[in-house]
Amino acid sequence: MNIFLKTLSVAGVAFFPVSALADWTGPYGGFALGTSTQGDLSFDESRLGEDETDAEFVFGAFAGYQHQTGSLVYGGEFEFTRAPSAELSNDSDVELDASFVDIKGRLGYAFGNALFYGTAGLSRISIDSDNGDFSGRGASFGVGFDYLMREHVILGAEYLMRRTD
Repeated sequence: MNIFLKTLSVAGVAFFPVSALADWTGPYGGFALGTSTQGDLSFDESRLGEDETDAEFVFGAFAGYQHQTGSLVYGGEFEFTRAPSAELSNDSDVELDASFVDIKGRLGYAFGNALFYGTAGLSRISIDSDNGDFSGRGASFGVGFDYLMREHVILGAEYLMRRTD
């Protein structure tokens, strides 16, 4: 099985120990809402064949730690995301319940109250479907943007791609 999924967390609120001076150093955590699209699934031919999946809604939680040196911000993050009731685009009878666990490194550039970053790491995916349960491990990579709305509250967006086997 080869899985390639793209997830866009369109709204994420994080509760950082970030002060109004935008020092991004310290632990953080929060919740994310988003969508998962254009996932290519290549299962064993005797089971499902090749298909694409769309999940209208994903949700998750994340926690991490980062350090700032000048404008450079780096750290690590753990994230759990769930995509309930995803559907295969070419087979409306098959519904999927997918969950993702990501361990990622982050490297970014702080500019005022904004943080632009790239991320890469390891992913684990679990899929439960009417045609069987599947799991895989692989890599994730993406880009993101965080903005300090007010002291201790961040709004962000992240585009993450996962490729697992």
